[in-house]
This record gives sequence, structure tokens and C-alpha cells, in this order.
Amino acid sequence: MEDNHDREFHYFSQLPTELRLAIWRECLPRRVVEIALHFNENESVPSPCEWVPTSRLNRSLPTISRVCHESWLTTREASHTREVDTPDSMSWKCKLTYKNLRIDPSRDSVHLHWAPDLTNPFCHAFTYDDSALDCLTLSASRAQQGSFIFKLLKGHRDTWFRLENRIEALQKLGRAAVVMRTVVIHSTVQDAAPTGLFGLLGDAPIQLVEFSDIQLLDAFFDLAKKCESTFTRIRQDLRRKSPESIKDALQKQLLRTFGPEYTDKLSSLYPVIMFRLCPEFCHQPFRKLDAQTTRKSKILERLREEKSVGERLTLSTDHDSFESA
Repeated sequence: MEDNHDREFHYFSQLPTELRLAIWRECLPRRVVEIALHFNENESVPSPCEWVPTSRLNRSLPTISRVCHESWLTTREASHTREVDTPDSMSWKCKLTYKNLRIDPSRDSVHLHWAPDLTNPFCHAFTYDDSALDCLTLSASRAQQGSFIFKLLKGHRDTWFRLENRIEALQKLGRAAVVMRTVVIHSTVQDAAPTGLFGLLGDAPIQLVEFSDIQLLDAFFDLAKKCESTFTRIRQDLRRKSPESIKDALQKQLLRTFGPEYTDKLSSLYPVIMFRLCPEFCHQPFRKLDAQTTRKSKILERLREEKSVGERLTLSTDHDSFESA
């Protein structure tokens, strides 16, 4: 039996600095950076996930940054934190828009989960003077590419969302992914990391997969079925449609919204499915109850400590006053 100790590499620190830095860079995740917080698209339909844990994990520093000072510097140099692009000429901003985005221009893509007809009240934009696609286009120009949800392609004839503006923004966006559906995988990062599906260390919790990549889709759906618990509050429909039917649905929507004269110019759009890793098991009611109980216990404990400190300060003040008298 092979000893794990013999498989360890003990001479990493003796490698040239340039080579060590290149290795650290290769360990960085390729993330799908969200412009706004992911939320339930329709409040009348129960959601299989709370969405926030995945978004929080996706915005955290990569795991590799905590190894040593050198890896932390590599992470800091690779990603650039910038405010969401909303210049004076573009006043669109959703209530759930992140103020700052951490983007690695050489590795990350940018995603917009928003559409003007979503029923969730938090998705309502503050102003409607310009297209949300313009914001995505500007952010995607500093990343590898951009993506958005299928609902954003549906026709809206409002004056604030002019068809010409949308076509121009989509053409500037170039090759972009259209998220046709979302599947949540509830699992710990420790269990998901060895699969390699969510990055080398499981810290790329949002993945976009093309419908034509059958082998990769098989791996993701197998993991999703494995992690789907019997005690799930809301079970997901993990049945799959053929890649041809999905491409046909996207093509028909483009024709309905933009007409045949512009559809050919938008041939760079391609359908994908979004997989989200949620590490907090929010789909299980007893886990959710335990989490709420734990949070309440911590709050009560903190209040007791504050009360105890306040009582000690009061006694100390009274004692000082008595001695002064």
C-alpha cells in the first residue's frame, strides 16, 4: 500500500518564486460573479433554496488565499474590486445590486439575475431610464464573458426598455450565456470539492454548463440526485430535456422578441444551465430549524453577556462613588 507521506511534495518552497506564483494562480477558482443577489423569481412559487448561502460563498475570498502570505498576495493581485458600473448615463440599479464586485479578468465571468417582470419586490429597479443589459455589458467587458437569465429576453414594449437598446447591448455583449434553468446542489464544500465540479477546492459554487456538454451534465445531475434528501421541503424537478429542444426554445424566444431580421445577429447567444452549491442544507426543514435555534441561542447569549457587563459596570461605578464620598 502506498504511503501518503511518500506522495507529499516537500520542496515547494525551494522552487523559483515565479514558478510558485504561477502554481498559486492555477489554484484560483473560475467564478461566475453575480451583479445582484440571486433570489426567488416568483414569490408565489416555493423555492428549493434560500440562495443567499451560495452567493455569500461565491463572494468570499478563495480558499487558496488562506494558505500563506504568498498565496494571499496572489489572490489579491488577481482579483480587482470595483463598484458596479452605473455611470451617470446609465441609472439602472436593482435593490439587490452589489455595490462592489471582485473580478478576476483572466478567469471570471459576470452574471445578471434580473428581469423587469419578476414578481419578487426586491427585484424592482430604482429607475428605468436604461437597460440592465448595458450594466451587464460594461461589467462583462472586464471579465471573460457575461450571462443573464432567459426571462430577460422576453418582450417588453415599455418606452424605458426600448427594443433597439436591447439589441445594441446584446451585440456589444458578444458571446454570452443564457441561463435556461437553475439546479441547486445541497452539499458541504468538503464533499463537493473532491468531485472537481465546483472548482479545485469547492470555492467556485456557481457553475454554468452548456446543454451540449452531456458528460459534464451527467456528473452534475448525478451529484444533484445523490444530494437530494428524502426530507427535502421542496423537491426539484431533475428531469432533463434534450439539447435540441432547449436550443429551439431559445431560438423561438429570440424570434418572438426581436424578429427574424435581428435573430441572426444574436447567434452568439447560447443556452446553459446554472448549478449552485448550497452548503447550509436550507432545503431540509430540521436543518433550517436547527440553524434558527442556533442563531437565537447566540443572540440570547450575547444579550446575557451584555447585561452581565452592564451590571458589573454599574456596581463598579457605585463602588467608586461610595469611596469618593
